[in-house]
Amino acid sequence: MAEVSLAPKSREPDWHSAISIPEAPWAKSFEAMPDQATAVVKDGFAALVCATRDANLKSICLDDLPEGRARAHLRGLIDLGDHLDALPRDLAIARHVIENGAILENMPVCKAPLGFDCALENAIHDRLKKDFGEVEGLPAMPAQCESDRLLGHVQRNLLGDALPAAVDESLRVFGIRDASSQAEMAAAMARGYLEKGADLSDIAIAVPDNGVTFELVAAAFEKAAIPLNCRPENGARDTGREFLRLLLQILRPSPPPMALAAFCLSELMPWDASEGREMARRIMKYGSLNDLPEWLKDAAGRKPESNGAVMGIASSLFGRIPGLKPLFPKIAARCSKNPEASADWNELLKSVSPRPNENVPGMMHADAVGLWFSKNEPLKPVRHLIVAGFSGNAYPRTPGLNPLFLESELNQISQRLGLKMPARRDFLQRELERFQRQIGAASGTLDLLVPRRELNGDFMHPSPALALVLRCAGRLQAPDEFICEITRDNIDRWPCAREKKRRAGHVAPILPKAGVIKTGRNLLHLRMDADNRTRPQSPSRLEHMMLSPVVWTMRESNAEPREWHPRGLDILTQGSLFHAFLENMFPARQPVPDEDRIKAEFQNAFNAALRTEAPFLSDPLWNVERESLESEARQIALDWRLRLRELNATVIATEKRLKGTVFGIGLSGIADSILALPDGIRLVVDFKTASSSNRKARMEAGWDLQVALYREMIENPKDSESVSSASGGNVGIAYHLLRDGITLASGPGSERPALDKVPGDISHEAMKELRKTIGELAKGKIRLNGKSDIKRYKDAKIEPHELNRDRLALAFMIDDAARRE
Repeated sequence: MAEVSLAPKSREPDWHSAISIPEAPWAKSFEAMPDQATAVVKDGFAALVCATRDANLKSICLDDLPEGRARAHLRGLIDLGDHLDALPRDLAIARHVIENGAILENMPVCKAPLGFDCALENAIHDRLKKDFGEVEGLPAMPAQCESDRLLGHVQRNLLGDALPAAVDESLRVFGIRDASSQAEMAAAMARGYLEKGADLSDIAIAVPDNGVTFELVAAAFEKAAIPLNCRPENGARDTGREFLRLLLQILRPSPPPMALAAFCLSELMPWDASEGREMARRIMKYGSLNDLPEWLKDAAGRKPESNGAVMGIASSLFGRIPGLKPLFPKIAARCSKNPEASADWNELLKSVSPRPNENVPGMMHADAVGLWFSKNEPLKPVRHLIVAGFSGNAYPRTPGLNPLFLESELNQISQRLGLKMPARRDFLQRELERFQRQIGAASGTLDLLVPRRELNGDFMHPSPALALVLRCAGRLQAPDEFICEITRDNIDRWPCAREKKRRAGHVAPILPKAGVIKTGRNLLHLRMDADNRTRPQSPSRLEHMMLSPVVWTMRESNAEPREWHPRGLDILTQGSLFHAFLENMFPARQPVPDEDRIKAEFQNAFNAALRTEAPFLSDPLWNVERESLESEARQIALDWRLRLRELNATVIATEKRLKGTVFGIGLSGIADSILALPDGIRLVVDFKTASSSNRKARMEAGWDLQVALYREMIENPKDSESVSSASGGNVGIAYHLLRDGITLASGPGSERPALDKVPGDISHEAMKELRKTIGELAKGKIRLNGKSDIKRYKDAKIEPHELNRDRLALAFMIDDAARRE
């Protein structure tokens, strides 16, 4: 249209200047999150322009719309049009065609069988129809299957109210484990249709627009030697911008380990791929810079604050990374404008964002399985249609909420002003109608594949359209009678003969009925050091051993699943941060600070802990979370100071390494704090971030282990340092719960009013269980868990993550009744 109407070329509008108007209704959102607010306002502006018939917002009159949120946002979008120095390219072309574009070629238009989504498209169609006339186009594809079959009934009545039809083999629904298994089954089903006489062109597979399902399906069909028609081919990667983005990420404060590892893997780095992989592996495993070359370690540790400093570090790397020099102008173009200004990392990263890869259309083949995407109309009639990914946010896609207008406000704008902007209801209706047309293209069979879990194991709900299919089949109240669960149902219901034959011979692993695996070797010697000596156990490892010997054995053998997740603000990170802060705030053998000193030194102590334990919190994106943690840390410091004053205690050690033995095996751990009380008693304290109620109940039940093991290391030391920590008195043990300020204590010194005493032996049950388990492992026996163990530990207020969440523990869990026999 731009060419035949001689539309003038227009530049991209200056969105930032226009959207940042202080009086705009989205001003506060723009100030807090400029990128997100800009994207929302741009979408809202385009939707409003498309709701007009002339792409001109000045013609909109708001008199019939009452004052309120909807009117304020509409007025803001109309004013935005006045402040923009140009319309977006596509909208500018539409306005030119409608207002004064002289069309230079004869362009009769076809009738639109499905209508248009917006008023602007209708206006362009009407303009062309008026000037050049209208011709007959291709009619909408009718339902291909006979109406007396279930598939034909669903094709015609998916969105209607017809009575259910009889179930037959024309429409089948299969539940399957995940997208990977689904792809393999789809390829096997296609192979099955081919072996029954179908041609390749008789088969089509539809996939959602999420990329993952398509890649898995394409790989499975390639493995099965089944060609896919018009498979998209990925364009070339923008490796230059990828490299610059990684460079900026490692130069900014607190770079994530993933960025460092990816930087080392870049093909532009001055080493071979194997060396880069080894660096990346060690960075991801240990999360430090120690394995980087000195020149790269120096560059990553400088933390430049100005644009000029960023340019300086980048230019200093020219000699080390030859491929960086030709890319440097992309950074200099932004930094050189104001080299003294503080580095705006978000803008810098945005300026070198890799351009999206443009998929190149693949080759069209006359004889290949059709590949359809859920967002597209059906290409042609087929005999067999397989719909993959019939779960989650697909069939139909679920639209997000409109940040500018509520659904009721969109209805009000439509009724009062005649401006039809897309609403969630309209979007869902279009999606369902398209799905009905897609399945309408199948004349023989329709197979719906429902993955039950995502690739990370999370459960997925079936697609919303499945309820409509079940209603048409009269199985809405009894879906299990209609859906074939591949992993559970009789193999006679499976759709793939070859898969059936392979699975039929599969034998489930057999676990010993007595619940004990006998290995014939001492399992306490699985982890050895460089000198071939058994490595000591930590209190946390021994707790894992007590709860699940099989999981402990796997971890000792380095055979546990290794999953990497980006570091976040979880309970472990918070605990490490508070521990380090208290160590900084209350150093060993120093007077207990008063409140004024805590206030004066708080920020330095907290920032030092932040740098070592959670550097990512220094990023402005974490401002809210960091301020909340600062407030908590300030109260934690005041509570701990009060406790020390009440006890008249001296901190004689923090983060103290202890070594000892328990039941004949080496033990090593770090005590958070060791206090000296006035009567010579030593109090070993462990800080916990949880509340005191569960910990106290666990101690009262005799199932506490950690501080009891610290006392064992002091009373049965392996070196002089552990002895000196306890010299001069008896040893008491305590937990200080950081969030409620309560200190639970046991043993010598626990009778003081400042402490919450837990009477009796707080570890007798845990130590008895630990002694038993150590004895069994020494004889090579691994006791398997039963489901009753979960209840037993929960009754003791132990959260047995090793049993009810760990996949290894679940795989080796046995039936309690069989174990009793």
